[in-house]
Amino acid sequence: MKTAIVYYSRTGNTELLVKLLFNALSKQGVAVGIFKVKPLKEYSPPLHLNPRLLLDTLVRKGTSVTLEPAGFNPLNYSVIVFASPIWFSNLSPPIQQILRDCAGKLKNYIILTTSRLKTKRDALSRKTESILREKPILCLNTTVEELRNEAILKNTVQNLANRLLSYFGS
Repeated sequence: MKTAIVYYSRTGNTELLVKLLFNALSKQGVAVGIFKVKPLKEYSPPLHLNPRLLLDTLVRKGTSVTLEPAGFNPLNYSVIVFASPIWFSNLSPPIQQILRDCAGKLKNYIILTTSRLKTKRDALSRKTESILREKPILCLNTTVEELRNEAILKNTVQNLANRLLSYFGS
């Protein structure tokens, strides 16, 4: 199974989860490509008061982005994990943009989110399905509180890695 993890992280919470998932999958012998999404213009704090962030998240539903490293092709992967913080009950604009760019090009994808409060996964699943025209295999949310609890975080990451392996083998 060849897996890509495509993520955006502004505060480091999503990046922490992504790195742990990358390590868990790699230890199981899964080929994992990791791609960091970068907006051409980063959002400045305080995030919840940033007018451009509000506009990009709720109205534009995207922003101009680049990927590091370059060369991401969704057709080269059997499953793609899109990881994003939750802003105003939505995926971050950089991830919304990547989803739009991938529309019609993938079947097997997972949405992995981080947030201060629990997020309604069904609503996120419907939003991503409306963009990609395919329902996600999984839609998972991890709160900041869970990220700070080492035992819960380790269990969350291992369960996700195991679920991926059960769906696709190694």
